[in-house]
Amino acid sequence: MHERGAITQKFLIHFASDASSVRTVVKNALVFLRAAYPSLSPDELIEFKLVFSELLHNAVVHGNGNDRLKNVKFEIELNGDTVLACVADEGSGFNYKGVIDKFDCDDIFSESGRGIMLAYKLTDKLFFDMPGNVIHFRKRVTFRG
Repeated sequence: MHERGAITQKFLIHFASDASSVRTVVKNALVFLRAAYPSLSPDELIEFKLVFSELLHNAVVHGNGNDRLKNVKFEIELNGDTVLACVADEGSGFNYKGVIDKFDCDDIFSESGRGIMLAYKLTDKLFFDMPGNVIHFRKRVTFRG
């Protein structure tokens, strides 16, 4: 997930698909980001919180169907000014192309896909692995001196 030769820091957790765990995992991920990037703005922290929360919630609820016997893998890798993250569930995937295609239309009030649309808008790049049960994103952070 990183460029060859770059020094990175990683955060990795596997957790059972329990919606009540998402909040704690997000909190720990934000502590990790703040320690690595002390100059993150409140707006950047809120954006990361929203993206992490939405993607992890989707993995638990939609991907794994709230099945506590299934796990979610959440990985964050820091590479310079870039945060790379991956969320993987044990579900069968979904038609992510159909959801992404809706981003260009006026159907912003649809009951499905809002979390992914939010993540898409708040990151620099968002992409899925086939069959749609693994999502990656990249987001650059601002350094302040």
